[in-house]
Amino acid sequence: MAIAMRALPCISLMLMAVLAHGLARAASPAPHTFKVWVFSDAHVGTDKQNGRDSLATALKQSESPHGFAWDIALDLGDVSGAQGTPKDAEGQEIVRQFSVLKQHRREQIYDLSGNFLGEHDGIEMFTIGQRKGLPGGSPRPRYVIDIDPGSNRVFVGDAEDLLVEEFEIERMNWSGRPPASESIEVTVKIRYSHPGTRAILHPCANDRAIVRLEEPQKAVTPGQAAVCYEGDVVVAGGWICRHAAVVAA
Repeated sequence: MAIAMRALPCISLMLMAVLAHGLARAASPAPHTFKVWVFSDAHVGTDKQNGRDSLATALKQSESPHGFAWDIALDLGDVSGAQGTPKDAEGQEIVRQFSVLKQHRREQIYDLSGNFLGEHDGIEMFTIGQRKGLPGGSPRPRYVIDIDPGSNRVFVGDAEDLLVEEFEIERMNWSGRPPASESIEVTVKIRYSHPGTRAILHPCANDRAIVRLEEPQKAVTPGQAAVCYEGDVVVAGGWICRHAAVVAA
């Protein structure tokens, strides 16, 4: 498995310390051990300007007959001393060069029927509703429908698969009123730029609630905030959670 992390130097040093401890344990005769290859990509952008794919070359060499064995590759990012975040173009170049890996597992993309479609470079590269960057071969456009952090799988489907009639929110907070004991009518916003749509809010136990939408909405994304209004007044809010029982329209 290859893990790319665009980390700041201070974070990188912390990760190196943690990995040093893990590698010391891995060196013991314990039955479950793994080999970690730790490196940075401080000069990838400059090398590319000079016509060299330095990261891709190193990855290819590691998998060559004269290379070395590793189970997890951890890219700590730019540890050259720069404090700023990398430019998008440089980050995409890092991802492109990682694509030369042949022997180590990359992540996977499936359709909603469970058919394997292709591989990807990490779920952080995808958002619900995304169309670009997905495997081809379909007569209709494909969209990201679901992202499973547990298995690192990305699920894709048709535009109509993005429509959701209800979803669950967790870590509910009530504003200016006690928690509702019965269902209430609200206007819910499912992301910052969303204009809001009518819904029924059904309070549940453990600071959770079910939101049933009057009109199906696209790209209801786990991890995004859902804010509920009565008129112009915020009455409740929480975080959209991934739930197997989410009902597609």
